Amino acid sequence: MIQLRIGLWRAWAFVQQRPLKLTVGIFLLIVEILVPRSASFWILVGLTIAVAAKELIDISEKVYKDLKKILTIESKLRQRPLQLPYKSPYDSWEKIEFEGSQAVHDPVLDAELTTDPFITLEKQHKMWRPPSAEHETVRKLKVPTLDFDEDKVRLESDLEAGITTAKVRRTTYSAFLVTNRLALYEYREHHAAHEYLEFPDLGPDGRGPLPRLPLSTCSNHIGADVLAISEGRLLLQRQANKNIMNGGLIIGSGSGSADWQDLVAEEGRRRSRPEPPPRCRDLCSFVKYTMWREMVEEMGLRGDQRHGPENIKIIGYGRVTAWGGKPQFYGVASLGPVEPKVRGMERRYVDDQLAERFDPKDGVPGLLGALDAVERRYGSNGELAFPLYITIQLLRQWLHRDAPAAAAWLKLG
Repeated sequence: MIQLRIGLWRAWAFVQQRPLKLTVGIFLLIVEILVPRSASFWILVGLTIAVAAKELIDISEKVYKDLKKILTIESKLRQRPLQLPYKSPYDSWEKIEFEGSQAVHDPVLDAELTTDPFITLEKQHKMWRPPSAEHETVRKLKVPTLDFDEDKVRLESDLEAGITTAKVRRTTYSAFLVTNRLALYEYREHHAAHEYLEFPDLGPDGRGPLPRLPLSTCSNHIGADVLAISEGRLLLQRQANKNIMNGGLIIGSGSGSADWQDLVAEEGRRRSRPEPPPRCRDLCSFVKYTMWREMVEEMGLRGDQRHGPENIKIIGYGRVTAWGGKPQFYGVASLGPVEPKVRGMERRYVDDQLAERFDPKDGVPGLLGALDAVERRYGSNGELAFPLYITIQLLRQWLHRDAPAAAAWLKLG
């Protein structure tokens, strides 16, 4: 399958690089076929076949070289993720640690995000690529091995309490694989003593600290995790083993990342309305839209079950040290009656839908008990994914900080 994908990718790259030559060649061949055949016809046919054969040989050589490099460079899970310190202001943020992984967050910022502050989005459409030639070469080689390589949304400014503007830029998922993900996985040639690619933000002495987002050389695309609560159920899922991140582990109701298309889709929806809805250009609305999309896709929720981004509350934000300081948002969804089901393409990425039940009439203590049960059941046997662990901690933080408001929003008691 990989060989076929690389072959098709190289063939498509060949077509993109020579559109004029191909068009002229096809036109001349059609002209010669339609006119009476002569010696020139056979000469043209012969030349066409010769040129096509040469280009096919060139493509085959490139496919062979790509395959050779891909098959000799292994991607292996590190024994322990890189746990580098941070530059200010992140060095003063609180740590969340679990099974050797770490993230940092600011409780003051978390509290502010629950109020849906208006943070204007400044978009830069120019594509961000890894600055190192080696990293970019491996990124290109990884593209044909992926099911999808969607355009993602890179966060290019630091998110702190009180800010009013956030800068974002277009990047790709494959850029993440050769930058942030190197904190968790290493690329190494067979039997090589040194890594093929170094984590980009190691610093001059190889020990960090992780820089502020505007100075980072990682892709830092925005991630989003959401845990849904529906009629006394915490809706969970087990990811398929083939997933690049969290394969085989228990996650929340939606776990993924913001697509650049999410921004475009929101703009298209605005243009179709007489007047723009309020807060249509802000970061929180965009993040909630992303969480909702991921939840709908992964839980297989139907549109007639009455849910939308307005059913989601952002409960926190952090940088995941285990993923090279990648920015990640966390949320909770308050849903009515829904029936999760693995549907369509998601069968390739989701193994099963699960639920932890509790009585909503027990209020906040009942929900806290359900969160404890999830952590005990799946944390004790190594099945609890780090993003779900973080979401549970931030949900507990909200419940303890503002229990009345949380209970009212989640329809508890």
